[in-house]
Amino acid sequence: MSFQDFLNKGYLAESPFIIPHTNFELDKSDYNSKLASEFLAKTPVEVLEENDARNYILSRYGDWNDGQIVLIDKKHIEIMYLVEFKKIKLYNTIMITQSKVWRSVDSPINKLADRIFNILLDHNKIICSDSEQTPNGADFWRLQMSNAVNNNLFVGLFEEDMHEDTIEWFDSKKEDYRSWIKSHFDKWSSINIDHTRFRFVISKEKY
Repeated sequence: MSFQDFLNKGYLAESPFIIPHTNFELDKSDYNSKLASEFLAKTPVEVLEENDARNYILSRYGDWNDGQIVLIDKKHIEIMYLVEFKKIKLYNTIMITQSKVWRSVDSPINKLADRIFNILLDHNKIICSDSEQTPNGADFWRLQMSNAVNNNLFVGLFEEDMHEDTIEWFDSKKEDYRSWIKSHFDKWSSINIDHTRFRFVISKEKY
């Protein structure tokens, strides 16, 4: 089934509960509490972790095509971490990307960002950077790329071109990883670059 057929059949329209148009102004306590209440009022697709002693719940809403993973403090009705993810088609391949991420200063779950990243990768086999990058986001991707290489996963740089889209995969037989990531990361993390056209990818398979 093509990606367009997937959309035409209405799977996205029939997806489970998801908060629409999250504006991510979650540092505003009133808005944060209101949104947390909306999440808690609905049944999640999946409870990833719940700890009653520490009063938090980590849940997934929506589906794998357009969804959210949210960490909520149940005692104070407060969102502590929220990521929106979606599937996109690049290089004739369906990839998953974290389109928005927000977190508070403290999190009761150690290395939560890494855990969510791996949950998405386990489901879709290939994950790509999103179209907008902050300095913290760029540093996060540098770390994930390094971890991926150490775990024998494939890493590459996708480039959208008017003539032909390409993924330049890192090949340890041809180049040292430190040299490869430096040349590609400097280019990708530039504030002037179009992150819609240039995206880092991590994959369990080489496409």
